Amino acid sequence: MSESASVTTWHYGLCARYWSEVVGEGGEDAERFRDLIEAPALDVGCGTGRLLVPFAQAGVDVDGADASADMLDYCRSNAARHGLTPAFYVQALHELDIERRYRTIYLCGTLGLGGPAFVGPGIERAYEHLTPGGRLVFDHYLPVGRDFRGWIEPPNLPQAWPEEGPREPLPDGSEISMVSRRVAFDPLTQETMSEIRLRLYENGELSLEETYPLTNSIVFWLELERMLTTAGFVDITCIDWETREPPEPWQSRRLLITATRPALP
Repeated sequence: MSESASVTTWHYGLCARYWSEVVGEGGEDAERFRDLIEAPALDVGCGTGRLLVPFAQAGVDVDGADASADMLDYCRSNAARHGLTPAFYVQALHELDIERRYRTIYLCGTLGLGGPAFVGPGIERAYEHLTPGGRLVFDHYLPVGRDFRGWIEPPNLPQAWPEEGPREPLPDGSEISMVSRRVAFDPLTQETMSEIRLRLYENGELSLEETYPLTNSIVFWLELERMLTTAGFVDITCIDWETREPPEPWQSRRLLITATRPALP
């Protein structure tokens, strides 16, 4: 399996298959992002095509990038089933090095994967790959509710593995289950580590088990705003994903953020 050497994610092997054959394409996220996309567009962290494939089907000129070649293999196959041939790049956000420039770069559930060290450089690479007047669009989760307790007292980690998750049917008749757990959290570096475990069953019998780690970062809104401003973005907006209104303290869990590269004078 191919992997970006600098990013620790769990999006390989059975996890990539789960994302392609269980999670699938479209859904609420695609609907929310669609009205914000102007072509040409780049889907960073495109995975197996959850957003990219329906956008391309709708006629959007969109390319895909992902740190996981496994995810891109599924994305390429899923696109090909519809006669689509987008360009794909095995690159994480902070590694973007594509000749083409885009009117929109969007990320869904991607910013922060790999750890805090990659967030600022990733925003800067996105800026460099936008045309003047182009826009970066992304969602972002905040640590609220039970996630906040780890900042004031040491959490009891690593968590025990939960009971096995439901077995999801796959197109070939086999079944797959997935569970995850949190392993570590460092409030100084704002870094979390989790693990995912997937099991594949064929004819009712366990045939394969895989476990992968995921490093993620906790970044607050003011930090993001400063990173975007430092990179050169203007017209930065932030709304609550659910209400589409300005975020509310203690209530907003997921944000939708847009930022624009200044147009030429």
